Amino acid sequence: ASLNDMARGAWDSVVKIPLRGLTRWGNTCYVISGAQVLMRVPAVVEWLIRHSHDGCPGEKSTCVLCALFQTYCQVLDGSSNQRKCCPVLVQRRGFVHECFGDRRQHDAVEFFEKFFDAAREVEIEACRCSFWGGVQIGASMVTHADRVFRFIVETRRRCKACKHEVRSWFYVERVLKLSLIHI
Repeated sequence: ASLNDMARGAWDSVVKIPLRGLTRWGNTCYVISGAQVLMRVPAVVEWLIRHSHDGCPGEKSTCVLCALFQTYCQVLDGSSNQRKCCPVLVQRRGFVHECFGDRRQHDAVEFFEKFFDAAREVEIEACRCSFWGGVQIGASMVTHADRVFRFIVETRRRCKACKHEVRSWFYVERVLKLSLIHI
């Protein structure tokens, strides 16, 4: 089978999410917008389904992946549109990081970054990771969150003394930083 056929098959195996939104509860648009994006990425949905199927290493009540999966299920069954039904990820946003436990407005990008840090910890705890040697990161392990939402940056330096030896460093990034070009 071609790569295109395999990708189409993977997409077909993921339940397509209906075009409905999530009800906003107070200053939670940063959570809602993040959940809306994540629930429409096939690799994330497949990851959530497998996480739920394989079992959660911690308590389901504190796991950010379980909270996103339960929110996904709310959207699928239509309960996310009901006024009385608060999305699970909104209810448990403080588990992403304690700074989100208040009622203030927060930055969506910061929420995404903290969400993936928390998800990464869950996956490492469940031993759903592999060694990522040579990359400068807190723990030299790679998880599904890293594979989908990070990329490797290589920095090379040539030795000034001998002009031939080159040293390389590898580190991970989540946000592509581009220099502004002055015209």
